[in-house]
Amino acid sequence: MPMQPRDYLDEPELFADPNASVKKDLKAEGSAHRHDAVAAELQSVIAYTVKSRVKIDGRNLNAVAASAGMDYKRLYRLLTGQTWIKLADVVGLSYVLGTDLARIYEYRGKDLAGYRRAQDALFREPGAILQPHQRNPQGQ
Repeated sequence: MPMQPRDYLDEPELFADPNASVKKDLKAEGSAHRHDAVAAELQSVIAYTVKSRVKIDGRNLNAVAASAGMDYKRLYRLLTGQTWIKLADVVGLSYVLGTDLARIYEYRGKDLAGYRRAQDALFREPGAILQPHQRNPQGQ
C-alpha cells in the first residue's frame, strides 16, 4: 500500500498542525523518499491554511468542498493527510476561500519558520487570487 502524506510525519496525528515535522531520514539529502516527504510537509501546510481559513470564516466544510468541486470525503481526506492533494484541489480551494494557496509553493522545504511568519499576510492581503502577472498598459 502506498504511503499517505501523514505517514511521512514524525507524528501522523499532527498532520495540518503548525508543529508537524517530517521524519528527518525521509527528507534527508539522497533519500529515495525526499520529494514525497517534502510534498507531504507542503500538503500539511496547505491543510493547516485551509482549516485555519475555514475556522476564521466560520464556514461549513461540506459547503467549502462542494464549492471547490469535490465531495466532503475527499476534502476530509486531504485535510487529514489520508490522500494526496492535486493542483486542481489547490486552485479550487483558493478560489473558494479567497486565500492564494498557490503562494505556499514559494516554500522550499527547508523549514516552516518563514512560512509561519508570512502566513498572516495571506489572510490579510486583499486582491486577486491566482491572477496572471499584470502587463504594463503602455507595453513597456
